[in-house]
Amino acid sequence: MDPLYKQFFHNSAMVNIEGTDLGRRIVQTFKDLGLETKAEVVGPEELRGRYPLFWDADYKEAKDCYVNPEAGWAEAASALRAVISEAVSYGVEYVEGSDQEQDFTGVELKDGRMLEAGKVVLATGANTARILADSAPERQELQAGKRIMEAAVYIPTTPKLIHPNTRDSFTLNQDFIVSSYPAVLSLYIAAGGSFHGWKFLPIIGRYVSDLLRGVLDPELMIRWGWYRSQEGGAEKMLMPNRDLSDLVDAHL
Repeated sequence: MDPLYKQFFHNSAMVNIEGTDLGRRIVQTFKDLGLETKAEVVGPEELRGRYPLFWDADYKEAKDCYVNPEAGWAEAASALRAVISEAVSYGVEYVEGSDQEQDFTGVELKDGRMLEAGKVVLATGANTARILADSAPERQELQAGKRIMEAAVYIPTTPKLIHPNTRDSFTLNQDFIVSSYPAVLSLYIAAGGSFHGWKFLPIIGRYVSDLLRGVLDPELMIRWGWYRSQEGGAEKMLMPNRDLSDLVDAHL
């Protein structure tokens, strides 16, 4: 594991009790990639024997139990800060600020500073659709439409307070958008994490760089393109199914 990220990974193992074939597909993906893994699929009874903690879990809808002792969790914010620091050490200029206006030759911040560039990359996560809309609200050809939306996992913390636990930009087929922006030649989009994109932090920059240099694999240009098909999606359960206003109204 890359030392830059290793300090933020915690090997806690993973158990997933579910009623689909997700676990089997994950194990098959390891095999297809030729990777050695200790991940496996077991039945509810075997899981109870291995992990007594789950003896009284609800197995009514359980078809398989996916077990991966090599899995874990990572400190997202700390890892991102480390990547920023590493980039700065290589000469990248890191500037903090809130966007005010995008003229597509740069960005004007709310404090009046101008960041000019020949190529502008929006790697702005859940804020991407809003930034595009605010930049030129009168120009429909510049809007994200249904291609990308802001989505979140909201957890009620009190009867009248809903806290966003995770926010991300979401695409209908749950794949990235790493693409030039057809309506503006100097603008590029790198978004669409769809709640699973963060784990690609160590490698996704390579593909964004390839895009900017004009050497991105043609197959990926189609797969991640602005005008690509939106059909498919790895997991239907991740699809947003409620509007935030519905949740707010329900807790007022």
